[in-house]
Amino acid sequence: MPSRLLANYNKFETYNPYHVRFADFVNQETIIQICKSIEGTCVYLRDQFVATQDDVPEAWSIGGTLSYIGLGALAGAKPAVPVPTEDEIKAKFAEQSVCLSFTPGIQLIMYRPQSQAGILLTVYDFVVANKAFSADFVGTYTEGKKESSPIAQYLSFCSYLYQHAYRSQRATQYAHITLFTIQNMVEDLEIAKKLCETTVPLRLSRQRPPQLPVIATDRTLAANIIDMMIDCINHNLRKKLDVELYMLNVGILLRLVTFLSKARIRLTYHWSELWRSLLSFVRFLTVYADDLKPLYRINTLIHTLVNLITLSLTQGESFLPDSSSYDDISYKLVEFGPSLTSFRDAYTLHKGETAASMNILVHVSKHYSDLIAGQKGKVKNLSPKEVTRIIKEGYETLSIEAKEGLDHWDLYRESEHKAELKKIARTACADARALVL
Repeated sequence: MPSRLLANYNKFETYNPYHVRFADFVNQETIIQICKSIEGTCVYLRDQFVATQDDVPEAWSIGGTLSYIGLGALAGAKPAVPVPTEDEIKAKFAEQSVCLSFTPGIQLIMYRPQSQAGILLTVYDFVVANKAFSADFVGTYTEGKKESSPIAQYLSFCSYLYQHAYRSQRATQYAHITLFTIQNMVEDLEIAKKLCETTVPLRLSRQRPPQLPVIATDRTLAANIIDMMIDCINHNLRKKLDVELYMLNVGILLRLVTFLSKARIRLTYHWSELWRSLLSFVRFLTVYADDLKPLYRINTLIHTLVNLITLSLTQGESFLPDSSSYDDISYKLVEFGPSLTSFRDAYTLHKGETAASMNILVHVSKHYSDLIAGQKGKVKNLSPKEVTRIIKEGYETLSIEAKEGLDHWDLYRESEHKAELKKIARTACADARALVL
């Protein structure tokens, strides 16, 4: 879409009428057509990932059912489905990449996503500038299709992109622009409410382990977004951590949890997966602290991460659907107790702006660990059910000091990401050129 390139041309330096037009555009009929065009492009881009590695969950079968109840021998052996290795997947991506030559003697290898991914910049520009577009983007449905909305197809493609964001600079840049887009939607209270209420079928990537549980029923957009953030956190861990990528992920989760808590929306979700992912990330940050501490803005990321976990612990009763989900976060804090202490020491979190939040997590973990240790003196081995019972009983003796500001975050300001957005615009421009040459 040429308009996206014109709208981004020197928009930070001079008056850009095309950029202003994005904000003034209110023709709903045309907006819906644009949304449907975005939907079709995202389906195409996602299918390119699927062509590299089909990740459809295994369908129901008699053999699978027999195996589930312990009678797998009756079903006979089934051929093993080969799972491609990381090197094999990398080779496939390289084989199906696009080779461009704009200047004689100079070639540019473009790994996935394909050149049509430049449309992601258009989505970003519309969402940031135009609330009417955001409302229609979330609320538009396409009749007669199994996956029936532009936002569902957009998020579906994003989920594949996030699992491979580390593979190339292009993939990373496009992952960033989609996260900017999602952050803007989550920050808008009306759109956030729609995300928590709108239920659609949505295919999420399952190309790389660890995989989240398969949910057979349709879920809210908000629940799917949380899954996407978890996958992005789990699948892009590197010693040279993309701090910006993780700040966006954790920031989106903090904004969603804040909205759920303030609106008192009890979101149905496998919350234990979120607690596990966040605390596993804490463990990763601890193990590779020497490599990560020099990274730019790592302390800001850590502050946001600790606030997110602490907010979930202290305000969980206002948005978690049942007591078991709330018990589980305490259970996970006990399980990751040693990592929390090491994490605090590695990043000197016993002082500074993160100290109060960090101390709450360590205090809660120690409180329950001491109770469990006391019971172990009476019983040799405690079952998970018994540990959960101890945690429930421990609420009566648990004291947590109120911590204000856990739900504080700054609204998105485009000017703060000027350099990154210019790089993304150049990439989108190169992709647009590739489509016409």
